[in-house]
Amino acid sequence: MSTNNNSAFLDEIRREALYRSCLVVDGNVRDVHNDGQGHYLPLPEVLMNHLAAMEYKGRPRFTICAHWDTADGLRFLKPAMQQAFQQALKRSSVPAVSGRPSGSCPNNTCNGGSSNAPIPANKGSSANAIFKQPEEALPAMRRVLASTIERPVFILDWQEYLIGNPSQQDANERQLLTILGKAITAQPICRTGLDVLEGPAGLLVIITSNLGKVPESLYKDNPRTKLITIHRPDRPQRLAFFTQNQRDLQVADIKTEPGQLPSRYGSLDDATLRTYPNNP
Repeated sequence: MSTNNNSAFLDEIRREALYRSCLVVDGNVRDVHNDGQGHYLPLPEVLMNHLAAMEYKGRPRFTICAHWDTADGLRFLKPAMQQAFQQALKRSSVPAVSGRPSGSCPNNTCNGGSSNAPIPANKGSSANAIFKQPEEALPAMRRVLASTIERPVFILDWQEYLIGNPSQQDANERQLLTILGKAITAQPICRTGLDVLEGPAGLLVIITSNLGKVPESLYKDNPRTKLITIHRPDRPQRLAFFTQNQRDLQVADIKTEPGQLPSRYGSLDDATLRTYPNNP
């Protein structure tokens, strides 16, 4: 779990999201994290909520917030955001290029490569999610990121499963990486001046538990991209978490010695904490 003391990465993400085109988030990304309101949620949900809440001059910083992985496809925070995504996809002037190698999409069956392809309704379940395949999702996201009207943020989870060997990809993987690179470079290298936050500015967030699976070309020496590492919580932070949530975690009444008053929640010490699996 990530506690308030260990959530400084959220401040860094909010700060960098104003200027960067891509954030690569690695480290302790499969843990649950404090959303700032006392709830512990998976990292994509925390990032989605925080980025959607960002404002500039009283209006949302990002107008479209969506999360994608290969299991559930592309899901939006709100139905209105999916509608804005669909409209931006239709208006896009970026050439419709499939993420598959040439000849691998017979009869124009790759939805992500056609602005006229029907987009199914997204009702939040994996069965109704859109663009499950990366060959469909990445080209569509690239085109919306280049929008001159919307300010989208797309969170790509489980990126480590997109390619096998980052130093030796097949033709399909190279095409996917090319599209990712194009999506990142669609934005200016830097935005400066008094109107730095006025214009459209998209953001791609790549979450990975294995940075070695991400080709260095996407983030190394790239001013558009920022690498952010989430560190594991230390012993005091784990102890604080268990103390704060002991009532929910307690599975049996705490026995007390004769003559002692029982504590409402009991207490935790280092000996108790050491019984938690994988704790140092």
